[in-house]
Amino acid sequence: MYSRGSQGDQLSPLLFCLAENVLSRNILKLVNFGYLNSIIGPKQIKVPSHISYVDDAFIFYKVIWKTPPRNWIKINCDGPSLGNPGSSACGGIARDYDGRFLRPFAHSLGVSNSLIFKLSKFMSQIEYKG
Repeated sequence: MYSRGSQGDQLSPLLFCLAENVLSRNILKLVNFGYLNSIIGPKQIKVPSHISYVDDAFIFYKVIWKTPPRNWIKINCDGPSLGNPGSSACGGIARDYDGRFLRPFAHSLGVSNSLIFKLSKFMSQIEYKG
């Protein structure tokens, strides 16, 4: 039985190409407006901002951490998940407007799906007490 939207669907490659095209144009906008900083290679050669191949996209940019506005705290967090659902955890670091280290945090989330994982990271940031 043939069903729409599944792997092997004749429409899937076209939809991927359309989505990749939109992603590619938006990455170039971010680079042109200075929101993503290009990586400079040896001998000052510019590295491409992104490469797409089959169903993969690789985005190359230099991460620059900037201090938050005065009297603000910036919390950077991330975390891994082994599957969806799968064993998950999140962790991060808090810094003040002078860039001073305030506090790290890490939480095991047990087995969760990606939505619960993202909400847990968000809540970890809200519940931070300096």
